[in-house]
Amino acid sequence: MNDPAARAQFEKRQERIFAALLRAACGSAPFHWRVATLRVEAAPGPTPGSRALRHELLNPETGESVSSFPETLFHATAEYHDLFGAHQQGWKRCIVEIQFDELGRVRQATANFEYASPTG
Repeated sequence: MNDPAARAQFEKRQERIFAALLRAACGSAPFHWRVATLRVEAAPGPTPGSRALRHELLNPETGESVSSFPETLFHATAEYHDLFGAHQQGWKRCIVEIQFDELGRVRQATANFEYASPTG
């Protein structure tokens, strides 16, 4: 993205969506967790032109996982995926690493991506 104004707009929107995604993921994690990993896998959906986003939230220290998520998480990850795709940065995997402090607040969160090929 070479246009500084477009880049700034992208980054502002990315921060807003990531904050919503993080709130939803953290609200799903048990309070006693000190770390969590959210994995989102994007794949073709059941109908042409659709996509499926598979979510997994786990504690890498204990192996515990969460299987029930609020709708807000699905909306946030879909919006996050759409934002990157609209800027030719479509990802097929997003991994969010979250560290909590002793009061359950987010101390640090990072996102890493595995990008889709230009043709798929």
